[in-house]
Amino acid sequence: MNIGITGSGGFIGRNLSNLLENSGYKVFGFDKSEGVDISKPGFVPSNIKLDVIIHLAANTFIPDSFNNPFNFFKNNIDTTLSVLEYCRINRCKIVFSSTYLYGQPEHLPIDENHPVLPHSPYTQSKKTSEDLILSYSRDFGVESIILRLFNLYGKGQKGSFLIPTILEQINQKNVRLKDPRPRRDFINVIDVCEAFKAAIENSFKQPEIFNIGFGKSYSISELIEIINQNLGEKINVEFSNEQRPNEIMDVVANTSKAKKMLSWEPKISLEEGMRIILG
Repeated sequence: MNIGITGSGGFIGRNLSNLLENSGYKVFGFDKSEGVDISKPGFVPSNIKLDVIIHLAANTFIPDSFNNPFNFFKNNIDTTLSVLEYCRINRCKIVFSSTYLYGQPEHLPIDENHPVLPHSPYTQSKKTSEDLILSYSRDFGVESIILRLFNLYGKGQKGSFLIPTILEQINQKNVRLKDPRPRRDFINVIDVCEAFKAAIENSFKQPEIFNIGFGKSYSISELIEIINQNLGEKINVEFSNEQRPNEIMDVVANTSKAKKMLSWEPKISLEEGMRIILG
């Protein structure tokens, strides 16, 4: 089976490429760092026939989505349309990397039937992409699976995400954070890659959406305590106690659908995940 991965040079893409290649799949990566414009139809060379495209490529930094919404929407939607056109023409399956779209939870844990309430241009771009995927499935029979990832983390993650930010500040001996109370459902990249592999290996007559989380939430204070336990020392953290507007105070994924239909369930707790990162 030939697998294409857009955003293959990113955090998930690198880990997923290794997993799939080690599992015997032929993997073709497509990434802007290699000069590939995924937003343009024809980004897959004509001599390559893909069975599945895992669409990871996207702008993801939420502040940028507020600062430059036009380019943000254009990139995320155009790349999705380009992938969908390839899938329509070549009878190829799409597995799409979506995100947490539920806004303020009406109930916990959150299942896939929970109302969807995008709360930023980034989450709106993912919701719009999901709608396009469902449209191509309905109108053209494109086989599709959507994975809604909760709070992704893991070894090698960089950028402005919470855990890399904390670890970078630890290296600088000065950790400053805002509100210690919000709770998040952290899912390790290793488990996420196994979910994408399961999505490749399962087929459904209708498009399916799956939550991909661990199923347990941790506060920022609890995360710091886990880091302390792994380091064997207490790091000095200053909390400003500043609460962000419209802050979501607790998030827990209900992953029972993925367990039932994909035979997937997470294995790496946050405690174990931080041991892997800090070990």
